Amino acid sequence: MTEQPGIGVAWYSPETWRELCALPGAGITKTYSEFVRGYEGIVAGCAARGVQAVKVPIDIALMVEWCRKHGLRDRQQGAHCFRGRTDARRQG
Repeated sequence: MTEQPGIGVAWYSPETWRELCALPGAGITKTYSEFVRGYEGIVAGCAARGVQAVKVPIDIALMVEWCRKHGLRDRQQGAHCFRGRTDARRQG
């Protein structure tokens, strides 16, 4: 059986979403419900293209520390890099 290609998609619980929004300079205007709808849209879009979306729970404190350690001040860029790194570790 051929393994379906996959992509990591950041997932925030209600608690981690609040932590993310509270970060200095986060500038997040979406509600948690809007985030969830967006996430579901990404998952559906991936499935329609034959790509498995893998939920990657984000630990905010760990993400902030990782960004700081790697000199990433832009939270969005840092979150993308961190998610990719986290996803890669989960897969092996």
